[in-house]
This record gives sequence, C-alpha cells and structure tokens, in this order.
Amino acid sequence: MAKKSSRKKRDELLAKKSKQQNKSVSIAFNDSDEEQQHDESRDTESDDEMAVDRTSDEMSSKSVEYEDPDEVNKSENEDIDEIAQLEKELIKIEGELHGLDPDSETDEHDKVKKPPKKKRKPDQPKQTKTTPKPAPTPIPNRQARSPLLAQIKQLWEQLRQKNISPSTRSSLLSNLLQMIMGKIGDLVLKHDASRVVQTLLKFGSKEQRGEVAKALKGKYAELAKSTYGKFLVCKILNPQHRDDIIKEFYGQVRKLIKHKEASEVIEEAYSVGKATHRSGLMQEFYGPEFVFFKTPTPQTLSEILSASPHKKDIILKNLAQSISSILDKGTIKHSITHRALLDYFTNANEKQLADMIVMVGEKVPEILHTREGSKVAMLCVAHGTPKNRKVIIKSMKTYINKICCDEYGHLVLLTVFDAVDDTTLVENSIIKEIGKNLQQIIEDKYGHRVILYLLVGRSQIILSKGNIELLASMDEIRAKTSQELLKAISSHLIPYCESNTQSLLSHHFGTQVLCETMLHAQGDKTQTLLNIATLARGSPRTNPDHIMLSMVNRTLKTLVQGGHYRVLKKDKSTEKVGLHFGKMLMDAIREHLVTYAKGATSSFVILALLHDEDVGEEVRQTIIENAEDLRNHASELGVKLLLEETGAEVAKPHQDDKQVGANKTKTSGVNTRSKRRNTGK
Repeated sequence: MAKKSSRKKRDELLAKKSKQQNKSVSIAFNDSDEEQQHDESRDTESDDEMAVDRTSDEMSSKSVEYEDPDEVNKSENEDIDEIAQLEKELIKIEGELHGLDPDSETDEHDKVKKPPKKKRKPDQPKQTKTTPKPAPTPIPNRQARSPLLAQIKQLWEQLRQKNISPSTRSSLLSNLLQMIMGKIGDLVLKHDASRVVQTLLKFGSKEQRGEVAKALKGKYAELAKSTYGKFLVCKILNPQHRDDIIKEFYGQVRKLIKHKEASEVIEEAYSVGKATHRSGLMQEFYGPEFVFFKTPTPQTLSEILSASPHKKDIILKNLAQSISSILDKGTIKHSITHRALLDYFTNANEKQLADMIVMVGEKVPEILHTREGSKVAMLCVAHGTPKNRKVIIKSMKTYINKICCDEYGHLVLLTVFDAVDDTTLVENSIIKEIGKNLQQIIEDKYGHRVILYLLVGRSQIILSKGNIELLASMDEIRAKTSQELLKAISSHLIPYCESNTQSLLSHHFGTQVLCETMLHAQGDKTQTLLNIATLARGSPRTNPDHIMLSMVNRTLKTLVQGGHYRVLKKDKSTEKVGLHFGKMLMDAIREHLVTYAKGATSSFVILALLHDEDVGEEVRQTIIENAEDLRNHASELGVKLLLEETGAEVAKPHQDDKQVGANKTKTSGVNTRSKRRNTGK
C-alpha cells in the first residue's frame, strides 16, 4: 500500500511540475515576442523627422498596458523554487520505491566516487600526446654502489686478454687475490663477480687456487645450489680438491640430486671422482644406513646384496623411492641417475620391473645417451609389455635422427628391431623417420650401423663382440621380424642408392651401406649396379681417382663374389648372392683389364672376375696371353695369385742368378762379422 500511494503521489508531482514548466515557457515566449516587435519598429523608422513625429503620435495614441517588471521577476522566482521543491519530493519518492535511504538526496550512480585525479605540480609542464615523457631517474653509478666490484672487474678485463705477458698476468692475479681475500664467499654468488673468481682459478697458480678452495671450504653444498656458484664448484672439482668437496656432499646427495642447480654439480662430481667417490655417492640412494655407514671399499649394489641378502627388499624400496622423486623433479638426464636405474633393473624382480617400466617409459629419450642409460632403455624394451613398447617407441619418434647418430642410443634401436614384433609400428615410427634423413644417417659413424643392422643382422662386421652379446637375449623373435623390417627399409634404401651412387661411393660409410644394400636388400637393384659399372669406365691413366684404383675396389670385389670373402670362406654353407655384377664390370673395364691386373689392390678385383661364372674364362685367356708382362709385377700378391690360378707359373730364377745371390749373401755375412770385430761386439 505504501508503494502504491508513493507512486500516485509521484505521478501527481510530475504532472504539477510539467504544468509549472509549461507556464514558465509561455511567459518567456511572450516576452520574446514583444521584444521582437520593438526591434521591428525601430528598424522601420525613417530619418525623416515627420515620420518620427507621426510614429510617436500613433504610439502615444495606443493604450497598451505593461506589467511591472519586478512583479514578473518575483513570479518567475517563485515558479523556479516550486519546481526545485517538486524535484526534491520526486527524488525522495523514487528512493522509497527503490529501497534507498529517504534522507539521502543522492542518486545511486552518484554514490560511486571516482578516484581523484593526480594534481600536477606547479613546475611540471602539462602533458600532451606530443610532449615526450620525462626521462627516468638515473640509477646510481655501479662504482659508487660497489667500489670493490668495479675494481676487480677492471682487473678481470685485463686478465682476459690473451696477449699479455706471463709476468703481467701473475702480478694482476696477485693483486686480484689480495683484493678479494675474505670476501670470496660473497662474490661467488654474484653473476659477474663469480666469473672473476673463475678466471682466477683458470690462470692462477696451484697455491692461488688452493687459497680460493680453502676460503670456500664448508660452503660447497650451499654454493652448489646457487645459479652462479655452481660453476665455481665445478671449476674447483680437480684431483687436488675433489676429496674435500665430495665429502661435503655426503649425507645430502638425495636432496641435492633433486635440486635443479645442485644436480649438475653432483653429476660433475660423479664424473670426475674416483671409484670410491662414485660408490660413496651412489650408496646414499640405498637408504639411510649407507648415508652414515659407507662401505670401506667401492662396491656395486649386486656385491652389497650378495653379502647381505636380507637387506635386498629395503634397499630396493629406498632406491625406487629415490628414483621416483628424481623423475618428478625432472633431473633424470644425469648419468648418476642412470646408474641408479641400472642397479634397480639388474636386481629387481619381474613385478618391480613392470612398475618401474611404466614410470620410465616416456622418459627413455632422456636417458639413452649414456652407457648405463642405454642399457636401462634396452631392458625396458626387452621386459616391457606390448603397451610399454608402444609408449617407448612413440616417445622416440621425434628424435630418431639423433638417436641413430648417438654412440649408445643407436643400440636401443637395434634392440627395438629385435624385440618388438609389431613391425607396422616400427615401420611407421622408426623406419620412415630414417628414410627421411638417409644421407645424414648413412654418413654417420653410428648411424650407418643402424641401417647395416637391418640389412646384415647381428654381424661382427658392424658390431663389437660385447654389443653382440648384449643383444643376444632377443634371438627368439629375431627370425620373424627381421625379414619384415628388411622389406620396410629396402623400399627407402634402393631408390636412394640408385639416385646417389657416386656420392655414396665417395664416402667410407656410404660405400659400406651401398655394398650391403646390394647384397641383402629386397627389390630390383639392377640400375644401381649399372651405375657402379658406369663409374668404372674410363682410362685409369687419365683419372687418378678412378674407383678401380681406390679403396672402392674392395666393394667391387665383394659384389663380384656375391658376398664377403671371409664370410664365404668361414661358412661354406653360405650361399652367394646372384647379382651377376661380374659381366657388367667386365664390359666396363675390358680395355684396361691388364692394367688393373698389375695393380696392388685392383688385381684382387680381376681375381674375383677370374672365379666368376659369366666372365671367368675370358679373364683366364687374357691373363695367359699377357703372362710375360704380368711376371714383371709378380711381387704383388694379387698378381702372383692370378698367375698361379691361370697356370702361367712365375718364371724360376736362372742358375747364374742363384750363384750371384749366394755370393752376395756370403759377402754380406763376412762384412757383418768384420763390423762386429771392429766394434768390439
């Protein structure tokens, strides 16, 4: 009811206010009309006096009544006051309707106060869009803030120069050490001062380096956590001071290895330390007992468990917890962490391995660059489930090119080729990535072994005995997967070899890959063989880099034989590859066959042609016809074998030549005895 009456009253006030405003407006319009009439009458007046008198008489004759101006003004003021009063009452009623304070005379929007504008100082110019901003307050000079830092940096600039004399450098180093003595602990925590101290360690004498190491004694664990101090600790980690520094890390290894900065120092200490140091650092992962009671001699985890089998469960539990926390902190890239992983993998049971493989699977690309890390990755592939292996392979897909060219990482790929029976996954994730970067991988020391492994398998031609034994555990499924992967890589290799024959033969590793591709790849290789034969054309006299005169002739011999000589000789059951390359090569070198037969290495290529079924008889006839010329080069083993196997025996020395040779030997013996007597021997 209250709101209803308020609305009614509001409507009445609005109507009254509107009426009052209309009244004021009409009065204003009337006043303006009368003024306009007076103006028009003044405009029509003439300069003529008669007109003026006549107009004045007419005006005086009219009876016009005017209101008193004071009364009009008073009436207008009353109207204005009444309108203002009506507005106040309307505001009060509106507040009642909207739930506002009736006593408040402000609107809801008026209650929001705007922040006061900043007052401009009297001496400050007015800012405009074109007026440039005033320059910031200059920072005090660094020399004024740290005179010592400014002085030592001046010395540092002189020490960094390479063309100063040793005496000058020695004097500068002495002055620098004298200035910073007692303040080294504070300076090494600054980014610029830390470099000054590092320069002192680099150029300083043994005694000066000892002074710096002595000044920092007891602070190495804290310095290892510093962004700049860690570099200094790594600089001091030399054989002279590493014992004292590493001992300060004992008891804190598990904590420091999880620290982003300190983990790099622990890794450096593990790399440069002796066997006792490495063992002491590793034992802290095995539990609190080994933090305080380390073994007196270096021992591996296997040796510790052999001596104390009852501790196996608790040690592996502590080791798993340490590894888990390291994985969470993201410091898994260090070799000391890889050693901890390898200790766990070599001593854990199948269930423990399965749990750890799940944790490590996606991290495999981060650990396979070290010896221990690559072994862990290989064990993950060997013991993992198909799901685990898929995760591992997917994680490596982006880095296949780098992994192929890594000293230890490429062994992980070889394990994948042996252990993973999902050849479609391997082809899509690995083989295709290799095919995109064939040139770089083929020309790399380790990368070409990955390709050769797909072609040749586990052979001592490409792998060491130790690596072959390391891969031997995957033989059960090797026979099934090898042929499928060979077919996959052949589709990339054969077109590449066909288009890049000459460039492959000009590179050592490329020649090896080309040879094994021709021997083992699946597909049509005729065009590549024709390209090789074409490169063998031409006279060797005009081309000193002819492939028949270079080390490439070994590859030519192997292709003619259809396999490696020592492999064919060792295993008689090995079948030769029927490439029929002998006929292609014979057509290319027929004109210069005798010239090549005289060479030290090219003669072995001719010897291989001699045993070829297609051109062997033709080569035999050519050798027999030129036997007399070849006997002059019989000192070369290849030429000698050619003459023996064609029946053109080497000419025996004449009887007179034998007598001359015997006399020379006798005279030589006499002269030797005479010399010994003269020298008293």
